[in-house]
Amino acid sequence: MNNLSFPFKTEFRSAGYYYFLHIALTIYGVMLVSFKIGISGTDEMANRILANELLFRTGILSRVVGMIPTLFLAFFLYKILKNINWFQAKLVLAAMMISIPFQFMAEVSNITALMICKTELLKSLSHSQQHDFTVLFLNIYNNTVSISQMFWGLWLFPFGLLVYNSRVVPRIFGVLALMGSVGYLIDNVAFLLFPSYRSVTVYALLGGFVIEISIMFCFLLHKPK
Repeated sequence: MNNLSFPFKTEFRSAGYYYFLHIALTIYGVMLVSFKIGISGTDEMANRILANELLFRTGILSRVVGMIPTLFLAFFLYKILKNINWFQAKLVLAAMMISIPFQFMAEVSNITALMICKTELLKSLSHSQQHDFTVLFLNIYNNTVSISQMFWGLWLFPFGLLVYNSRVVPRIFGVLALMGSVGYLIDNVAFLLFPSYRSVTVYALLGGFVIEISIMFCFLLHKPK
């Protein structure tokens, strides 16, 4: 099937709404909260958590709640794309679904780090030891998120191929999705193999996110025929 039939126009628009909610919550939880408090597990970040506890908690909440529209987005994308290529649509769904448990596990690490910071856990340890465990769980959070982002980048690749071949929307959006996938994967490869270059490859990650925003607007504003 090379294009969408009329019944899928509703699903197309619904996918755009859920994509918007996912991105809006991500911008708050990651771009605003994480970058204000810090994105690396360091002593300085541990101190900032205590100084901005409420902000830190709202960041956790927004990222957890953000998984709900992600689930609906995955469902609607699969419902639409399976009519173009069933196997590639399965790949999109699988990669999106795999990324979600990693994000939940990451936030558990964040909550644990906060509880140790507030001496609600590991009370028998010295202050310096509690501090070390806080930094440990913050790093576990960062590592888990990086693995989650790898699968998030992977779903964009078959998605880009499907969009390009479907001709439901301008093919440029399929090309952009492929570029976004490469951007995410470049950052993940650097994280795993070349961590000293992570400060440079993070721009590829941001580029992938900007591309996702353009795809989201395509779903919201484009009217498939």
